[in-house]
Amino acid sequence: MKQLQKFSKFLSDYTSIVVIAIAVITFFLPSLMGWVNFQLFTDPVANKFTSQSIIIGVIMFSMGLTLTTEDFKILAQRPFDICIGAIAQYLIMPFLAFFITKLLHLPTGIALEIPVGYAGLIYARSGLSCKQGLAPANKVGVIDADYRGEIIVALHNHGDSAKTVEPGDRIAQMVITPFLTANFIETDELNDTVRGEGGFGSSGKN
Repeated sequence: MKQLQKFSKFLSDYTSIVVIAIAVITFFLPSLMGWVNFQLFTDPVANKFTSQSIIIGVIMFSMGLTLTTEDFKILAQRPFDICIGAIAQYLIMPFLAFFITKLLHLPTGIALEIPVGYAGLIYARSGLSCKQGLAPANKVGVIDADYRGEIIVALHNHGDSAKTVEPGDRIAQMVITPFLTANFIETDELNDTVRGEGGFGSSGKN
């Protein structure tokens, strides 16, 4: 318990420094922090619990151990400050982050250089589309070989309830495939076939 209290005091005293250090490391070496989004389990209402959930829980619990009865007395005497803190935590900060991402047009950071003669085809994931109703809005997205911009998946919700996509979620799948380039010849007639001009349903049911 004493070791945990020492760790809690360390977090309380150096929280800002620890957060900045981790942010810098993650920026330059993002692969080192990939384990944070490892999914541990999903609860009955489809909330995903990752390693991040455990880390936050441990940090909050450790910091809570440093609280004393005197701290609670001070909080009881300053309810307005508590309300301001709650508003900042659950309203101001999320909306501020949202507007910053929109203002700066922050990309996903995913781009590919597809070889000439090939194309990237974006398809829906069967589990995601069948179970949650989430699938690409254009059904099949096409990434040309000369495209160098950010890859964007226009995900459409076909269900009746709101869905949340978390960082690291697999929302689509890409198949890189070769294609043929056709040379078109203008003509007044086409070769005859058995089917001819028969449209929908003309080839039978079997």
